[in-house]
Amino acid sequence: MSKITDKDIVDLLEERIASLNAELARFRLVLDVLTSIAEESLPGKGELTQLAQVVEDRIGGPVVRSIKKTPALTVPLDFSDKLKVTEKVMFALSKTGPACKDDIFKFLHDLKPAADPVKLNNVLTVVLSSMLKKEQIKAERAGKRYRYFL
Repeated sequence: MSKITDKDIVDLLEERIASLNAELARFRLVLDVLTSIAEESLPGKGELTQLAQVVEDRIGGPVVRSIKKTPALTVPLDFSDKLKVTEKVMFALSKTGPACKDDIFKFLHDLKPAADPVKLNNVLTVVLSSMLKKEQIKAERAGKRYRYFL
């Protein structure tokens, strides 16, 4: 086993200092660029929109990403086994009106009793949550449950 000498430790520490100084120089460069942008765009107290405009001009694109909207779903007129689960939920809500998950489950299970009830319940939980998050349906809190509606 090789012995580590004091010279090895000093060399290692000097290399570490050099790498940290290089990293510090990069941070200072970024800070200088941001400071110059702020000084160019904000003489005094100015508006933040001016800073956003300068950044947008320099990077060639908008500063804030646009929110992706999901397309609105259409309510099917008739029930079919070929419908996607989201379409089945839309159909159930159009027929029952505002309903909790259990009401939607009963409605869909009555239409297709051969379906596995546990699997249908689990799928409904995920799909209703996803549709609510995508704002394809609305919900209001009713006690511990949500009442979903179109």
